Amino acid sequence: MAGKPRVFVARKIPAAGLQRLQAAAEITVWPGAMAPPPEALLAQLAGCAGLLSLFTDRVDGALLDAVGPQLRVVSQMAVGVDNIDLDACTT
Repeated sequence: MAGKPRVFVARKIPAAGLQRLQAAAEITVWPGAMAPPPEALLAQLAGCAGLLSLFTDRVDGALLDAVGPQLRVVSQMAVGVDNIDLDACTT
């Protein structure tokens, strides 16, 4: 992959975390205080290799199928992964 991978950050996060991400990736941060609606999340993930989600972001098979195989990493900034379909992420 040429250049830095694109990563979508689904909410504002502390500056220290953002700086670490910026060192390794081209990032886009959702500007709102609330979770992006599903259609906005899908649109933001176009061309992204990674997603940093929070517990209110639903990451299921339908989203992953729509985004496509270029999304290689789904990361969670929360305790637990109840909002992420782990089977869909690993198949």
